Amino acid sequence: RHPSPAAAAPPHDSSPVQARLELVARELGLSSARFCRTPQDYYEHELEWRREVLGACSTAALCKSMIMENTRLSGVSAAEAAGLGRYKRVCVVLQYDGPKLDKHKLTDVVRGLEGRHA
Repeated sequence: RHPSPAAAAPPHDSSPVQARLELVARELGLSSARFCRTPQDYYEHELEWRREVLGACSTAALCKSMIMENTRLSGVSAAEAAGLGRYKRVCVVLQYDGPKLDKHKLTDVVRGLEGRHA
């Protein structure tokens, strides 16, 4: 039997990394961004349990973020890539209940953002 989400929730204090990410989010104007510390075994539980831990309205609101790296720019720093009008890394946010990541669509979107530099 799994512990109840309320009993499993960690304290609300934030780590230095979380505090830095919250500051960056505010600086970027992401006023609705919310960071939640979760129990260590969070990903071992079903989506409904995770929804309850996070206080989300439904499992459709649960997303995962993935940092995708452009492997064609492996020998270039992020700053150098930016100077060339390229993206070394992008953050992709996907709903757990949504469609799978389409790598071809992602490539097309990044190329569109890079414009003539792609």
